[in-house]
Amino acid sequence: MCVGLDVSPEHLPAELPRDINGAHTFIQNIIEATHQFAVAFKPNLAFYLQFGSEGLNLLSSIRQMVPSECLVIGDAKWGDIGNTSEVYARAGFDLLGFDAITLSPYPGTDAIMPFIGDPQKGVFVLCKTSNASAHEFQGKNAGPGLDPVFLQVAHRMEKLNTKDNCGLVVGATQHSGLATVRKAAPTTSTLIPGIGAQKGNLQDVVSSLSKSPNTGLLINSSRSIIYATGDGSYQQNSKHMAQELSENIAEKLYY
Repeated sequence: MCVGLDVSPEHLPAELPRDINGAHTFIQNIIEATHQFAVAFKPNLAFYLQFGSEGLNLLSSIRQMVPSECLVIGDAKWGDIGNTSEVYARAGFDLLGFDAITLSPYPGTDAIMPFIGDPQKGVFVLCKTSNASAHEFQGKNAGPGLDPVFLQVAHRMEKLNTKDNCGLVVGATQHSGLATVRKAAPTTSTLIPGIGAQKGNLQDVVSSLSKSPNTGLLINSSRSIIYATGDGSYQQNSKHMAQELSENIAEKLYY
């Protein structure tokens, strides 16, 4: 299980100030409440940029808040030409302390290579996302007899995964394509966001997984865990929701 850390001032519990100090306290408390059930945490860059430079400082401190045995995945969706990607990689890994980063594959391989040279660091590349208009590009065929774009991304990332540090992002609402993606990239891990507030269904995801290779898997939930309640009991309720999802994943996948 992966816990998304998408902090919004307007959703902070009433007893916390709706500023960077409240956000810091909230994030720290959520991590402390849920880390025993999570193997990863995923802060989304946009939610920290809204606080300006103070938000970037908070983002860079998350690696220190998270226990060392858990991953921190920077949900940045970066993607640019090679020399720019080299700078992004240094920023994400060296300055912000991420263990992995989400990327857009649209510019091509040279946008990805700077992020995967170190086998201790990795990427999750957008493949089949959960937003309503994702099919406009991801589902299109590039030509007669060719796979749709999202499957071409999966095949390409499988070839690039020589250091076992590449993954693909497939939204939980796109579960019908999950088995196809994992078959196309049988050694590449999958990050599945969208369980909970985005209406992704765990049972649908698991049913799709039963037809796919048993490779690395991260099921992410954000709002339904961290905003389980808006009052002073938010830590306890977030802990409960994280435990419940973790147990549901284990039950459905392994028993």
